[in-house]
Amino acid sequence: MAHFTHRRPARKLTPAQFARRRRKRVRRRAQRAEDGQRTGLVVFLEWVRTFGVVGWFDGHVVERASQAVFHKTGCFVALLVRATMGIGGMGDLVSYIRREGLSGALGFVKELTFVNPLADLLREFTEAIINDLLEEVLRTLVREGVQLGEVVAIDSSFLHVFGKTYEDAARGFSGHLGKTALGYKLHLAYDVQLRLPLAIWITSGKDSDSSSLKVLRERVTRVMGKRPNQMFLLDRGYFDAAELDRLDRDEALFVCRAKLVPNYIKEAVASFKDEDFTYRFKNFRLATTTVVEPTKLIVLRVVVVRHVAFPKPLVLVCNATEIRPVQVYRLYKKRFLIEAAFHELRGKWHLNRFVGTRLAQVIGHIGIAVLALTLHRCFRESLQRHTARAGTKTFRREVYQAPVPDIPETASSRQLSRLPVHRLLRELVKLLQTGATRAKALLIRLLETSIPKPRILILDLVEP
Repeated sequence: MAHFTHRRPARKLTPAQFARRRRKRVRRRAQRAEDGQRTGLVVFLEWVRTFGVVGWFDGHVVERASQAVFHKTGCFVALLVRATMGIGGMGDLVSYIRREGLSGALGFVKELTFVNPLADLLREFTEAIINDLLEEVLRTLVREGVQLGEVVAIDSSFLHVFGKTYEDAARGFSGHLGKTALGYKLHLAYDVQLRLPLAIWITSGKDSDSSSLKVLRERVTRVMGKRPNQMFLLDRGYFDAAELDRLDRDEALFVCRAKLVPNYIKEAVASFKDEDFTYRFKNFRLATTTVVEPTKLIVLRVVVVRHVAFPKPLVLVCNATEIRPVQVYRLYKKRFLIEAAFHELRGKWHLNRFVGTRLAQVIGHIGIAVLALTLHRCFRESLQRHTARAGTKTFRREVYQAPVPDIPETASSRQLSRLPVHRLLRELVKLLQTGATRAKALLIRLLETSIPKPRILILDLVEP
């Protein structure tokens, strides 16, 4: 006999109870802002300023005399807050800054009450500025010893728009809608091991995927330099003989899903019989052979995968003939992480919710969302193990919005290890202000022992 646990139904609030709770929450936030009590978001803003990306922006953007009250650097950080907190519209961002009392943390002379300074800055963004900001973040990681770009996935996502007034938008196929639509394409190079964006390129919706491979590789190489045996994971849209030959000549490895159009691929797939699938696993079987691409004379390993969930066989090509077939399949499965990044950007980071129809506004909106995602993941990885695995919604609620109380200076390392993350963040900022020697030494020892590599960014804020 099955046993069922009784769960009490959720209590429904009356409109009066809901309004009472909302007024109580507003009073609590106002009291917190009046008392000057910090939140995890304020700590994140201070961490972003010490990271260097704000300093680069401040040094390369010219201020006007009319921006003395709401300067561009503060507006840029406010746009990062919009993307980090998942706020959709500009009006909602201004209301959030006023409600949380963040005008002082942004460096504004007076309280921000209108969206004009933010909208004016967004119209000045270009793709070069966005890529330079992203490269500054990646260079900081490389200087800190983080191994970037060992396994890179490259893919594109169609961002559809509704309306005909968007500048340079073109029709293309939207996988999200399942039909052709008007929009733009976001081409992304993504580190699947550290789950960090490495380069972006924004084009109209009609451009092909293979045209972006050269541009993204050049931008990745500009930061990390040429690396032999760098692995690239490519989808079927990048299966082009000229592009694959360029990768092979640069001593780069690739795993690409093949199209069945070329004759040498057709003949290789048709030659396999049931007894050729010698690599047998629980849900899939593999067969492999070696072919030569006729035009560029590239030696390719062809791996055919028959999976119980696939109606048709999956055909993969790889230029590393020494890699085992099952390893080729497992490497290609990691390409799904870039699809998960696109899904997260569309949903929790409002990538499809544009705030203007000009091309500069579209580029600025997409670029700031990708940049905020990179900084958010670096900040999350610099904390503790359980925060690195937390979802975006949970992290926003428990770290960014939580108040951070004080910690006694005489706390031991065991007591510090039991504290929540936002309290450790508050202690970190307190150490920067007061310079307490004993607590600083305890915190450094705690962070060095509990944070796995490459989670080393938070240690840079603590003076030795």
